[in-house]
Amino acid sequence: MTSLEQWYTPEGVSYLTSGKKSRLGLVCIHGWGCRASDFTLLFQELNRKGADMKLLAIDLPGHGDSPKELCPDASVSGCARAALSVVQYESLSEIILCGHSMGGRMVMDAFTQARAKGAPVVKSVVFLDVSNYRLRPKLYEFDEKDPRSKAMTEPQKAIKKAEMFQSMFSSETPLDFELATLNHLKTLDRNFANAIRENYIRYDHEDLNASLAIVGECGIRFCNLQSTDIDGENQRFPLKSGQISPWMQLIQEKVPHAQQIVVEDSAHFPHVDQPQRVANLVLDFVQDFH
Repeated sequence: MTSLEQWYTPEGVSYLTSGKKSRLGLVCIHGWGCRASDFTLLFQELNRKGADMKLLAIDLPGHGDSPKELCPDASVSGCARAALSVVQYESLSEIILCGHSMGGRMVMDAFTQARAKGAPVVKSVVFLDVSNYRLRPKLYEFDEKDPRSKAMTEPQKAIKKAEMFQSMFSSETPLDFELATLNHLKTLDRNFANAIRENYIRYDHEDLNASLAIVGECGIRFCNLQSTDIDGENQRFPLKSGQISPWMQLIQEKVPHAQQIVVEDSAHFPHVDQPQRVANLVLDFVQDFH
């Protein structure tokens, strides 16, 4: 099995790499409060199945081992540029952009940036349980723009954030992953984490729909692997095969050719809870790229 190695770009972006040397790279971008190592189990499965592509998982600025200074404006676009700098450093000419949760926004912005420059060629986009705050009735009470947050202390907000993450795990989530994720959450710079969260929520309201529409118009292949939905109280619940959430309906409207699949027996981390299933779906999706 191909080993997983950590590398850094000259600018200091940390990333994990594995897989075969190839002109095609699967570029994975994690969610808010998460890190590149979230994709370890998925990469192990992809390697075991002989995936014929380079595998990259990127620590976004302010997460994992990538310093926040790489993205001083704490923006979706700045994080997307950091991700594309890894692609450039690895000399990849063709990429599949794969984003989990918040990472879906970075994927869409990276697609927009790459399309404007003409390189690298984005072959397809994969979403892993991404959502859209434009469809939510309210923010979480710890979000800075929610009036309730003003009555909360920082320790109280930290507890609420940890509770939110706890709801993202399922009985299939390895305990060591749960503990590592919650510990990593404690290491985030509070101001940067709040700022990047505000920025990606803004992206949902102002840019996400338009970016999806461009994907639909230009025909870039798109795969949405959805495992959960959000109810009116911002509570996350697992989806069953055959269910279609409002977010999935919106994707179908903007990207009519999108392939959408519910990953069952998972919470918010399908690539952790069901790595074998997700690896099979990704490989089925990209099998005709070579």
